[in-house]
Amino acid sequence: MDASPITPDLDEALRYAGVRADESGDMHRKMAEIAAQCMKTVTPRCTYRVSEIAWENGMPSLFSGQLVLPGRTAAVMLRSCSHAALLVCTLGTTFDALARQVQARDFADALLLDGFGGAYVEAGCNAAEREIAAKLPGKYLTDRFSPGYGDMPLSAQPGLLATLDAQRKQEDEELVREKKVQQAMLTIKKKFGKNAILKGMNLEEGATAKDRNAQIGGHKA
Repeated sequence: MDASPITPDLDEALRYAGVRADESGDMHRKMAEIAAQCMKTVTPRCTYRVSEIAWENGMPSLFSGQLVLPGRTAAVMLRSCSHAALLVCTLGTTFDALARQVQARDFADALLLDGFGGAYVEAGCNAAEREIAAKLPGKYLTDRFSPGYGDMPLSAQPGLLATLDAQRKQEDEELVREKKVQQAMLTIKKKFGKNAILKGMNLEEGATAKDRNAQIGGHKA
């Protein structure tokens, strides 16, 4: 992933922490303090692979048949697409250590930190997405989705992670112990599913946002 700064949305972080908009004044200041503390030592780390899409019995097939995505949802989300990207993002063991320290000191701050972690992972995925888009000029991206969304079963997740070779990377970097790998994309988990995220890229060049929304059902990760 490029070295550009990853800037999470603090309003989004407050929503993930369960803070209502009408009570976010002082909490926004507190969240900014927690964000600054976290960002001194923690940076999202992402890995992804891009594959051309083939079709096998009406289901998307990636990486020369290594991974076939079951269910109608994946087929609908990836229809009219030429490629798919598999993506996983984590904040690392440093975040977990910080979370334990903050929780021991102040549980309310720990809730804010957890909300910030979700927004920070989301921002990391957005940065990876921009990198993927830059490598595939002339194509546009559908919104992210994952196992657990629609009829795509959670049982598909190990196959996605194995295809990403994320398990080896997790072991090498001790990611298997990381809270944010287990939760992965907090926003995706709450809305759709868990760790492994799919992204489709459409063949049409210069397609409009209206066309894009029609193809993906307007879902926003």
